[in-house]
Amino acid sequence: MTTTNTRLADLAIAPASQIMATPYGDLFTNLAPETLETMLIKWTAKTECLTRASLVNYLNLFSHLGFEASVPLAELPDDHIRRIPAISNARLTRFKAKLQGEEIRYPERCLVFGQAFHAVTLEHAPSGDPVWNLRPSEWEAIRQMRDAYIGDFGGFLASQPKFRRLSYEKPKVWTDKETGLPCKAQMDIACRKAVFDLKTTSAWSGGTLHRTARRLRLRPPSRFLPRRQPCRMVLFHRGTETPALRRPHRPLPPGQRLHRKGPQEIPLPAPQVSRIGRTGLVPF
Repeated sequence: MTTTNTRLADLAIAPASQIMATPYGDLFTNLAPETLETMLIKWTAKTECLTRASLVNYLNLFSHLGFEASVPLAELPDDHIRRIPAISNARLTRFKAKLQGEEIRYPERCLVFGQAFHAVTLEHAPSGDPVWNLRPSEWEAIRQMRDAYIGDFGGFLASQPKFRRLSYEKPKVWTDKETGLPCKAQMDIACRKAVFDLKTTSAWSGGTLHRTARRLRLRPPSRFLPRRQPCRMVLFHRGTETPALRRPHRPLPPGQRLHRKGPQEIPLPAPQVSRIGRTGLVPF
Protein backbone atom coordinates (compact mmCIF):
# COMPACT_ATOMS: atom_id res chain seq x y z
CA MET A 1 0.00 0.00 0.00
CA THR A 2 1.28 3.48 -0.80
CA THR A 3 0.86 6.46 1.52
CA THR A 4 1.04 9.03 -1.26
CA ASN A 5 -1.78 11.58 -0.91
CA THR A 6 -3.15 9.69 2.10
CA ARG A 7 -5.04 11.99 4.47
CA LEU A 8 -4.69 10.78 8.03
CA ALA A 9 -8.17 12.10 8.86
CA ASP A 10 -9.60 9.67 6.27
CA LEU A 11 -8.05 6.59 7.90
CA ALA A 12 -10.52 4.25 9.57
CA ILE A 13 -10.83 3.45 13.27
CA ALA A 14 -12.22 0.09 14.37
CA PRO A 15 -15.42 -0.05 16.47
CA ALA A 16 -13.41 -1.46 19.39
CA SER A 17 -9.77 -1.94 20.29
CA GLN A 18 -8.23 -5.33 19.65
CA ILE A 19 -4.86 -7.07 19.65
CA MET A 20 -3.15 -6.81 16.27
CA ALA A 21 0.13 -8.37 15.17
CA THR A 22 2.99 -6.31 13.72
CA PRO A 23 6.60 -7.21 12.84
CA TYR A 24 7.63 -5.43 16.06
CA GLY A 25 5.24 -7.17 18.44
CA ASP A 26 1.53 -7.24 19.19
CA LEU A 27 -0.40 -4.01 19.77
CA PHE A 28 -3.68 -3.31 21.50
CA THR A 29 -5.16 -0.65 19.25
CA ASN A 30 -8.37 0.77 17.82
CA LEU A 31 -6.91 1.19 14.33
CA ALA A 32 -8.40 -0.72 11.42
CA PRO A 33 -5.96 -3.16 9.74
CA GLU A 34 -5.48 -0.99 6.65
CA THR A 35 -4.93 2.07 8.85
CA LEU A 36 -2.27 0.28 10.89
CA GLU A 37 -0.56 -0.80 7.67
CA THR A 38 -0.46 2.78 6.41
CA MET A 39 0.85 4.10 9.73
CA LEU A 40 3.57 1.42 9.83
CA ILE A 41 4.90 2.71 6.52
CA LYS A 42 4.84 6.30 7.75
CA TRP A 43 6.50 5.39 11.04
CA THR A 44 9.35 3.35 9.53
CA ALA A 45 10.11 6.23 7.16
CA LYS A 46 10.41 8.76 10.01
CA THR A 47 11.54 7.03 13.18
CA GLU A 48 15.07 6.53 14.47
CA CYS A 49 13.98 3.68 16.76
CA LEU A 50 12.37 0.56 15.25
CA THR A 51 10.85 -0.89 18.42
CA ARG A 52 7.32 -1.61 19.56
CA ALA A 53 7.49 1.13 22.20
CA SER A 54 8.43 3.63 19.51
CA LEU A 55 5.54 2.48 17.32
CA VAL A 56 3.07 2.83 20.21
CA ASN A 57 4.28 6.36 20.92
CA TYR A 58 4.14 7.31 17.22
CA LEU A 59 0.53 6.19 16.88
CA ASN A 60 -0.45 8.04 20.05
CA LEU A 61 0.94 11.27 18.60
CA PHE A 62 -2.29 11.35 16.58
CA SER A 63 -4.67 11.38 19.55
CA HIS A 64 -6.56 14.27 17.90
CA LEU A 65 -7.73 11.75 15.28
CA GLY A 66 -8.81 9.24 17.93
CA PHE A 67 -5.83 6.91 17.41
CA GLU A 68 -5.02 4.73 20.44
CA ALA A 69 -2.29 2.12 20.88
CA SER A 70 -0.69 0.33 23.80
CA VAL A 71 1.16 -2.82 24.78
CA PRO A 72 -1.26 -5.73 25.41
CA LEU A 73 -2.23 -6.00 29.07
CA ALA A 74 -0.96 -9.57 29.47
CA GLU A 75 2.59 -8.50 28.57
CA LEU A 76 2.87 -5.80 31.25
CA PRO A 77 4.59 -6.39 34.60
CA ASP A 78 2.37 -7.41 37.51
CA ASP A 79 2.86 -4.10 39.33
CA HIS A 80 1.95 -1.94 36.32
CA ILE A 81 -1.01 0.37 36.98
CA ARG A 82 -2.82 -0.94 33.89
CA ARG A 83 -2.97 -4.39 35.54
CA ILE A 84 -5.22 -2.98 38.28
CA PRO A 85 -8.81 -4.05 37.38
CA ALA A 86 -10.32 -0.56 37.26
CA ILE A 87 -10.98 2.25 34.78
CA SER A 88 -8.47 5.10 34.63
CA ASN A 89 -9.39 8.63 35.67
CA ALA A 90 -8.97 9.86 32.07
CA ARG A 91 -11.13 7.09 30.61
CA LEU A 92 -13.78 7.73 33.24
CA THR A 93 -13.92 11.36 32.12
CA ARG A 94 -14.25 10.34 28.45
CA PHE A 95 -16.89 7.74 29.33
CA LYS A 96 -19.04 10.30 31.15
CA ALA A 97 -18.69 12.72 28.25
CA LYS A 98 -19.78 9.98 25.82
CA LEU A 99 -22.89 9.32 27.90
CA GLN A 100 -23.77 12.98 27.29
CA GLY A 101 -23.21 12.69 23.54
CA GLU A 102 -19.77 14.30 23.53
CA GLU A 103 -16.40 12.99 22.40
CA ILE A 104 -13.16 14.12 24.00
CA ARG A 105 -10.06 14.01 21.80
CA TYR A 106 -6.78 15.34 23.07
CA PRO A 107 -4.70 17.78 21.01
CA GLU A 108 -2.15 16.42 18.56
CA ARG A 109 1.10 15.16 20.14
CA CYS A 110 0.13 16.28 23.65
CA LEU A 111 -0.28 12.84 25.25
CA VAL A 112 3.13 11.55 24.16
CA PHE A 113 4.75 14.88 25.05
CA GLY A 114 3.25 14.70 28.54
CA GLN A 115 4.30 11.08 29.02
CA ALA A 116 7.86 11.91 27.95
CA PHE A 117 7.91 14.85 30.37
CA HIS A 118 6.78 12.59 33.23
CA ALA A 119 9.36 9.94 32.30
CA VAL A 120 12.23 12.44 32.20
CA THR A 121 11.11 14.37 35.29
CA LEU A 122 9.82 11.68 37.67
CA GLU A 123 11.50 8.50 36.40
CA HIS A 124 14.87 10.03 35.42
CA ALA A 125 14.59 8.69 31.87
CA PRO A 126 17.16 10.07 29.39
CA SER A 127 16.19 13.24 27.56
CA GLY A 128 16.10 13.03 23.76
CA ASP A 129 15.35 9.29 23.59
CA PRO A 130 14.18 8.59 20.00
CA VAL A 131 11.63 6.07 21.30
CA TRP A 132 9.26 9.00 21.89
CA ASN A 133 9.42 10.32 18.28
CA LEU A 134 9.49 13.93 19.50
CA ARG A 135 10.92 16.95 17.70
CA PRO A 136 14.12 18.72 18.87
CA SER A 137 12.06 21.76 19.89
CA GLU A 138 9.84 19.54 22.06
CA TRP A 139 12.85 18.01 23.79
CA GLU A 140 14.22 21.48 24.47
CA ALA A 141 10.88 22.44 26.08
CA ILE A 142 10.93 19.26 28.20
CA ARG A 143 14.47 19.98 29.40
CA GLN A 144 13.47 23.50 30.42
CA MET A 145 10.38 22.20 32.23
CA ARG A 146 12.47 19.57 34.00
CA ASP A 147 14.85 22.30 35.17
CA ALA A 148 11.86 24.33 36.39
CA TYR A 149 10.55 21.28 38.22
CA ILE A 150 13.88 20.71 39.95
CA GLY A 151 14.56 24.36 40.73
CA ASP A 152 11.31 26.27 41.15
CA PHE A 153 8.84 23.59 42.20
CA GLY A 154 11.44 21.51 44.01
CA GLY A 155 12.48 24.59 45.93
CA PHE A 156 8.86 25.25 46.85
CA LEU A 157 8.44 21.72 48.24
CA ALA A 158 11.72 21.91 50.14
CA SER A 159 10.67 25.20 51.75
CA GLN A 160 7.42 23.75 53.13
CA PRO A 161 7.91 21.58 56.24
CA LYS A 162 4.43 20.10 55.79
CA PHE A 163 5.46 18.47 52.51
CA ARG A 164 7.66 15.71 53.83
CA ARG A 165 7.99 12.02 52.99
CA LEU A 166 6.87 12.45 49.42
CA SER A 167 5.92 9.43 47.32
CA TYR A 168 6.02 9.41 43.53
CA GLU A 169 3.68 7.80 40.99
CA LYS A 170 1.61 6.11 43.66
CA PRO A 171 -1.53 4.28 42.43
CA LYS A 172 -4.88 4.98 44.06
CA VAL A 173 -8.15 3.04 43.66
CA TRP A 174 -11.69 4.18 44.48
CA THR A 175 -15.31 3.65 43.44
CA ASP A 176 -16.93 6.41 41.39
CA LYS A 177 -20.15 7.51 43.12
CA GLU A 178 -21.99 8.46 39.92
CA THR A 179 -21.38 5.26 37.94
CA GLY A 180 -20.38 2.73 40.60
CA LEU A 181 -17.32 1.85 38.50
CA PRO A 182 -14.01 0.91 40.14
CA CYS A 183 -11.55 3.65 39.18
CA LYS A 184 -7.82 4.21 39.43
CA ALA A 185 -5.28 7.00 39.10
CA GLN A 186 -1.56 7.36 39.56
CA MET A 187 -0.56 10.20 41.86
CA ASP A 188 2.46 12.02 40.46
CA ILE A 189 3.57 13.36 43.85
CA ALA A 190 1.77 12.69 47.12
CA CYS A 191 2.22 13.17 50.83
CA ARG A 192 -0.11 13.20 53.83
CA LYS A 193 -0.96 16.88 53.34
CA ALA A 194 -1.44 17.16 49.56
CA VAL A 195 -1.37 15.55 46.13
CA PHE A 196 0.31 17.24 43.14
CA ASP A 197 -0.70 16.41 39.57
CA LEU A 198 1.93 17.55 37.02
CA LYS A 199 0.58 18.89 33.73
CA THR A 200 2.10 20.58 30.69
CA THR A 201 0.43 23.42 28.80
CA SER A 202 1.09 25.64 25.81
CA ALA A 203 -1.60 28.16 26.82
CA TRP A 204 -0.25 31.70 27.01
CA SER A 205 -3.15 33.12 29.00
CA GLY A 206 -5.26 32.12 31.94
CA GLY A 207 -8.43 32.38 29.83
CA THR A 208 -7.08 30.03 27.14
CA LEU A 209 -5.92 27.60 29.79
CA HIS A 210 -9.31 27.41 31.49
CA ARG A 211 -11.21 27.11 28.20
CA THR A 212 -8.99 24.17 27.25
CA ALA A 213 -9.42 22.60 30.68
CA ARG A 214 -13.21 22.88 30.40
CA ARG A 215 -13.24 21.48 26.86
CA LEU A 216 -11.16 18.45 27.88
CA ARG A 217 -12.91 18.24 31.27
CA LEU A 218 -9.48 18.32 32.81
CA ARG A 219 -9.70 17.90 36.55
CA PRO A 220 -7.30 16.56 39.16
CA PRO A 221 -8.38 13.16 40.51
CA SER A 222 -9.57 14.66 43.79
CA ARG A 223 -12.96 12.96 44.02
CA PHE A 224 -11.66 10.29 46.39
CA LEU A 225 -9.29 12.44 48.47
CA PRO A 226 -10.20 13.67 51.97
CA ARG A 227 -10.54 17.43 52.38
CA ARG A 228 -7.36 17.60 54.42
CA GLN A 229 -5.43 16.29 51.40
CA PRO A 230 -6.15 18.73 48.54
CA CYS A 231 -5.10 17.96 44.99
CA ARG A 232 -3.34 20.70 43.02
CA MET A 233 -2.42 20.77 39.33
CA VAL A 234 1.13 21.97 38.76
CA LEU A 235 1.40 23.49 35.29
CA PHE A 236 4.62 23.62 33.31
CA HIS A 237 4.58 25.89 30.28
CA ARG A 238 5.91 24.47 27.01
CA GLY A 239 7.25 27.78 25.70
CA THR A 240 10.97 28.52 25.62
CA GLU A 241 10.35 32.08 26.84
CA THR A 242 8.59 33.35 29.94
CA PRO A 243 4.86 33.61 29.14
CA ALA A 244 2.76 36.56 30.22
CA LEU A 245 -0.22 34.91 31.91
CA ARG A 246 -3.35 37.02 31.61
CA ARG A 247 -6.80 37.32 33.04
CA PRO A 248 -9.46 37.97 30.38
CA HIS A 249 -9.27 41.61 29.25
CA ARG A 250 -6.58 42.35 31.87
CA PRO A 251 -3.19 42.00 30.18
CA LEU A 252 -0.13 41.51 32.35
CA PRO A 253 3.35 42.46 31.17
CA PRO A 254 6.11 39.81 31.21
CA GLY A 255 7.55 39.29 34.66
CA GLN A 256 4.24 39.33 36.53
CA ARG A 257 2.12 36.52 37.92
CA LEU A 258 -1.52 36.28 38.88
CA HIS A 259 -2.23 36.25 42.61
CA ARG A 260 -5.48 36.25 44.56
CA LYS A 261 -4.79 39.87 45.53
CA GLY A 262 -3.76 40.97 42.04
CA PRO A 263 -0.56 40.87 40.02
CA GLN A 264 2.74 41.12 41.85
CA GLU A 265 6.14 41.83 40.32
CA ILE A 266 8.51 38.88 40.86
CA PRO A 267 11.23 37.27 38.73
CA LEU A 268 9.95 34.36 36.67
CA PRO A 269 11.86 31.32 35.46
CA ALA A 270 11.08 30.00 31.99
CA PRO A 271 8.92 28.02 31.69
CA GLN A 272 6.15 29.10 34.05
CA VAL A 273 5.30 26.88 37.01
CA SER A 274 1.90 27.47 38.56
CA ARG A 275 -1.22 25.71 39.80
CA ILE A 276 -4.94 25.97 39.21
CA GLY A 277 -6.84 27.05 42.28
CA ARG A 278 -10.61 27.18 42.66
CA THR A 279 -10.73 30.86 41.82
CA GLY A 280 -8.42 30.80 38.83
CA LEU A 281 -4.76 30.52 37.95
CA VAL A 282 -2.74 30.72 41.14
CA PRO A 283 1.04 30.20 41.09
CA PHE A 284 3.11 28.65 43.82
